[in-house]
Amino acid sequence: SHVSSHSRSGRVSMSTQSDIIISVVANVIYGTMFYVVRVVPQAVRNRQHWNSAVLIGLGSFWGVMNVAGYVYFPQITPWVFAVSSSMFGVWIWRQFNQYWSTGIVGIDKTIESGTAYDESLRRCSSQLEFMGVGAHKLTTSAEFEGAVERCSSPTRTIRLLLSHPESNLLEDAAHQEGKQSLQYQNNVRASLRTIAHLKHNRRYNIEVRLYRRDTKKIVQYFRIMFINDDLCLFSYNVFGKGSGKQQPQMHIRRDASKRNVDSFYYAFRCHFEELWKTAIESDLKEFMAEGPSEN
Repeated sequence: SHVSSHSRSGRVSMSTQSDIIISVVANVIYGTMFYVVRVVPQAVRNRQHWNSAVLIGLGSFWGVMNVAGYVYFPQITPWVFAVSSSMFGVWIWRQFNQYWSTGIVGIDKTIESGTAYDESLRRCSSQLEFMGVGAHKLTTSAEFEGAVERCSSPTRTIRLLLSHPESNLLEDAAHQEGKQSLQYQNNVRASLRTIAHLKHNRRYNIEVRLYRRDTKKIVQYFRIMFINDDLCLFSYNVFGKGSGKQQPQMHIRRDASKRNVDSFYYAFRCHFEELWKTAIESDLKEFMAEGPSEN
């Protein structure tokens, strides 16, 4: 009887020790995950190149922790998995939400590999507004007239803000890329002829304004396209560095449930409107019968 009592006491003692160890391990795991979720994002906020390393590290830690828990502490594995997965999910959500909450819903590494020119035009069903150099890549797309037809109505004007074909910017850009000096100017003129045909011959409701000659070049580097009153595509041109298809592109969504000023969409919309006010309206008739210039 004494031996039996001693044996039961030993088992209880070992069970208590095991519970204590499990409790300590669980608290260390939870404490580590809490530290990672709350502190690490602040530490890397100004070191964006760390984000990939942190994400890989967190994923590896999560995997190793759950495998180790399954092998050595099967009693707590379901709880460890549930809590660690929730905290890992919270961290990932916080990383994405900091962009979503300001309207940034996507980034294309390059325009060509993401929402390219044809795809952006196919998305236009009720609104199309654009600012850029000459819209040549849009107007030469097989999707352009279809987008114009869908978005043009007596109460809805398609607005295009473009560089003047005589802008020094275009000639300088051609020289930088080693092209004939008038090539970009000819591209813009061809684009304006296409638009003029749709405006005057096809009677679509299109308004074009041209940047003033004294508009700073840096302003004309930006390419902004508004689609259906809720999506803005933003990219930029680097003259002398390819066709522009290889540049990144940002997708900014307008959230009707939030204040306008809380989204980058608001900033880009205001930027467009301010430039539109100062630009020169063109009826495009001067470009309708114009042929390409000779170098």
